[in-house]
Amino acid sequence: MFAAYAQQVGYFLSRLEAATAVFDSEEQRLDLPTFLQARGPQMDLPVELGVHHHLPVRLLVVRVSAELANEWHWELVGQYLRHLAEIWAVSRAKKQEDSAGTEETLSPIGCPRKQSLS
Repeated sequence: MFAAYAQQVGYFLSRLEAATAVFDSEEQRLDLPTFLQARGPQMDLPVELGVHHHLPVRLLVVRVSAELANEWHWELVGQYLRHLAEIWAVSRAKKQEDSAGTEETLSPIGCPRKQSLS
């Protein structure tokens, strides 16, 4: 997902999923929880994401309280849902515009009948 987005937009800012593979500059996979515990509360370093892509990115880390992280999470979820609603509204308006003056019909889909095993 990140690789495709980076090609289209050129940059992105995202929370990292726990299962995402992160590699250091020597291409060694990092055990992120252990790595982050050994570092300070803030960091900015080059890493690579993904087992297959090894997408070069900057890892920005700012340690915050669980309460603040939860607040930010739900704020981002709300922004994402509003964004999806906007996309849905535009898509629906486009479909209505495209189908103006035409009737919608349903066509049956052929599928094989169950056959007896005897």
